[in-house]
Amino acid sequence: MPIVPNKGDVTMKWMVTQWPAIIDWSTNSFMQWMENQTNVHLEFEAISQEGKREKVSLVLASKDYPDVFFGLQFSNEQIQQYGVAEGMLMPLEDLIDANCVEIQKIWDNFQGSRKQITQLDGHIYSMPNVNECYHCTISHKMWMNQDWLDKLGLKQPTTTDELYDVLIAFRDNDPNGNGLADEIPMAGVHGTGGWYGSYDQYLLNAFLFYNSDVTVSGGAGLGFYLDDSKNVTVPFYNAGPMKEGLKYLNKLYSEGLYYEGAFSLNGDQLTQIVENPDAALVGCFFGGYAGMHSTVGGERYHSMHAVLPLKGPSGYQGTVHDPYGAVWANNLLLSKDCKYPEIAIKWGDYMYTFDATIRSYLGVEGVGWRLPNPGEIGINGKPALYTQLIPWNEWEPQNDHICQMCIDYRPVDYRLGMAYDESTDMYSADGLEKLLQVVSEDYMQFAKTANTMPPVKFTKEENDEMMLARTELANTLKEYLTGFMKGDRDIDAEYDAFVGILKSQGMDDLIARYQKAYEVQFK
Repeated sequence: MPIVPNKGDVTMKWMVTQWPAIIDWSTNSFMQWMENQTNVHLEFEAISQEGKREKVSLVLASKDYPDVFFGLQFSNEQIQQYGVAEGMLMPLEDLIDANCVEIQKIWDNFQGSRKQITQLDGHIYSMPNVNECYHCTISHKMWMNQDWLDKLGLKQPTTTDELYDVLIAFRDNDPNGNGLADEIPMAGVHGTGGWYGSYDQYLLNAFLFYNSDVTVSGGAGLGFYLDDSKNVTVPFYNAGPMKEGLKYLNKLYSEGLYYEGAFSLNGDQLTQIVENPDAALVGCFFGGYAGMHSTVGGERYHSMHAVLPLKGPSGYQGTVHDPYGAVWANNLLLSKDCKYPEIAIKWGDYMYTFDATIRSYLGVEGVGWRLPNPGEIGINGKPALYTQLIPWNEWEPQNDHICQMCIDYRPVDYRLGMAYDESTDMYSADGLEKLLQVVSEDYMQFAKTANTMPPVKFTKEENDEMMLARTELANTLKEYLTGFMKGDRDIDAEYDAFVGILKSQGMDDLIARYQKAYEVQFK
């Protein structure tokens, strides 16, 4: 450092996400710190989070490219189209090998990571990002109001039958004590703003392996997984336990145990219900962590405790685990017209240093974080790497950090290297990371890792060929599964026809394509 001798020698144009919590990229404290470190001046075009994919498409079609796309989370389909097929993105592998030093620890510490971000044409189009978020890999969780359990003299449920009994008690026995029948035994989110927030994503894993997500559009939530023979399939073809699980979900909904508004709620609306100031209204909800729908460290959050995966009537008990999520790409890409590719790559490589990573995530030293004092111990029991001074925030406007809209290097030792006082209440804001570690370790004993479908890649032509089927299938899944859950469709009478529609819309063809890609890329 610096990358260039003098400030003002190099100016680059970067396209970034206008994330609501980032006030201004140009004046952001972290971005100014990076300019002081590198002497590279950046001019930003910020595009809104909503519709960013369409905006990127318009920019690329206009031929008026920025130098760098940063924090835009390109999909693999976009990289296949704009990089592999149309040549609008610059291949990076030679630039990386010639100019990057810090990236080597990614190749060394995450086996197969270079291959994972290499496209089918042999080129790398994006620098990788590392966020070894342990709790993110096992995020189909349920959070239950422990205060209500204690008041009613109940234990946390361990089976689907026990859960049913608990929810009946929540509905009928006034656990919030206000004399009103206003309790919502179980709530969820089937709209935007949830993170595995719908009840099917947690509860059906008491019946079979289930990783479908009807809350997302396109093909991302179709539920491909590997059976015990390493054959690609979908849970809907496992009709017996799938029907039994859907009947259970319908039972909860039809008896008023699952909130009837859940199918139209977004995440913010559920949070407002959970955080109702007059009385606690919600007995349990779903999400990667309880802070999805309650204020971290607050009264409602404090009462919500994780319930381990439930055992179903056949004895099946599992949860989805994604071991592939620590390394991913698509957040720093160079356009083919980038004026200073070597400088841009060196800038990206510097993001993998501890200094850059922690500032991009927590902001200004002495304000958001500090170096540890002698003797301070991290969450993992090792000497601490840093002490966090303020709660993590990616929703309220601030201008000290860039809310993970970047590349960085956060292996598990970084995340668990935060100083932690063992006397800290895990349900306080300061105890968040410790709580997530403990809960996730408890969940891991039920992880069905071997069934997880790896992130296979397809060419643009293949993606184009599958686009219609993916869209139609996603719509069909949402229509039928929602209908089965709510009782608008008869599970016994209509399930076979539902599977037939999936087949007629190309599910078997997609399974064959995913099987072939899996065998070529991962076997």
